[in-house]
Amino acid sequence: MEITNIQAEMSVLITAIRHTEPCSLVLESLTCDHFHTTEHRAIFQAMREISNRGHVIDEMSVENELRSLPDFTKIMTFFPESSDLGSIPKLEQNISTIKECHKKFLGLNFVKKFTKDYNEKTLEELRQILDDHLDTIEPTQTDTLKSVIQNPFLGCESAADFVNKGWIAKQTGQEFFKGVKTGYPNLDEAVGGMMEGDYILIGGRPGSGKTSFALNIIKNVIDQGNKVGFISLEMTSEQIVLKLLSRGSGISYKKILMGQYENQFEVDMCLSYLKILESENLFIESAANGNVGTVVSKIKKLKRVHDIKLVCIDYIGLMSSGQKGMNRADTITEVSEQLRQVFKTLKLPGIVLAQLNRNSVNEGRKPVKEDIRDSDRPVENAHQIWLIHRIKGDNNIQPYTEVILDKVRIAENATVYFTSNGALFTPRDNIKDLQEERVRREYEDFTP
Repeated sequence: MEITNIQAEMSVLITAIRHTEPCSLVLESLTCDHFHTTEHRAIFQAMREISNRGHVIDEMSVENELRSLPDFTKIMTFFPESSDLGSIPKLEQNISTIKECHKKFLGLNFVKKFTKDYNEKTLEELRQILDDHLDTIEPTQTDTLKSVIQNPFLGCESAADFVNKGWIAKQTGQEFFKGVKTGYPNLDEAVGGMMEGDYILIGGRPGSGKTSFALNIIKNVIDQGNKVGFISLEMTSEQIVLKLLSRGSGISYKKILMGQYENQFEVDMCLSYLKILESENLFIESAANGNVGTVVSKIKKLKRVHDIKLVCIDYIGLMSSGQKGMNRADTITEVSEQLRQVFKTLKLPGIVLAQLNRNSVNEGRKPVKEDIRDSDRPVENAHQIWLIHRIKGDNNIQPYTEVILDKVRIAENATVYFTSNGALFTPRDNIKDLQEERVRREYEDFTP
């Protein structure tokens, strides 16, 4: 008959108690945690204590060590029950069996706890838990893990699949990425991309480039072969296209409307962004009445009909709850909670643009999440908050844009840097790179 975990434990313990040399091997190879039953853990601990004192380990010394325990009588039934199980030739095999069973036990318990926690903890906490336990999970456990938990994790896979893929990625040095990439390596590394159900609030002062930045992300997501929805709350579909073209290209709306381009560069910028807007994977919707119910319905339709992987809403300040008699703070609270709920239900990351309070604009300092207009509930509901801050530059450094990550799920708050040519954002690793590029450009300008 195949040795079970309990039988292997009994055989190892009785062999160690009756034979000195095997006892040393057992104490070196195992710990109390490797044993499944309370009685076996107590016996092993007694052996450890006796060994630490330098005394001989046998049935009598173990019995005397255990005598003070409340469950002494129950523990002592171990000896007659295991008397026939001792085996020196099979000792190493039994030790290996105990270790394998313990590792399997840890893996199953981890997945059970992981499954219980993932609805209650943040993604940052879950990823830390996952990383701490990856070494205890083996690819061969996949079928066992799947039999324990089949609940969907983050939308499309079981928790067991997620754990197993993470383990394989760690062992092989491959990228382990769950979510939609922004297309900017520095930003993806800092925030882990846009996860299913993420509510991402992008705030900025007027003219800071928050809409242009969102459009850049949309372009990058489309370039990955994904479909994206864009919902505007203040314009018709025709106006949306022209406004998006203006905001994305950096060319004024009036110039585009009147055809008053100043040079070929402006024409090229418009044509570049028209390619984005004309993409088969971009779906533009108008919700001019601003009602959050209308917006939610459009998001559901875009997901159902086109299976979009990202939605962008411009912008939360124009939205209403549809309920009369609510003050502005209560309205934004209702709007924010409904947006969070629909993103979660559809397992869809959503970018929501927001303006900052006027006081923060006048102060000229770097923005913080509390500067977001009517910010209490949106800031609380959002999983990620990115603040756009444009720096004019000086003699030492060219103009650049800071994306201040004031709230993220999987990492410490940080800042990532970009330069922009018109409205096209290019990632930079740090300010030093920007300074060196400024010096290099000046050198090239003055080199004969």
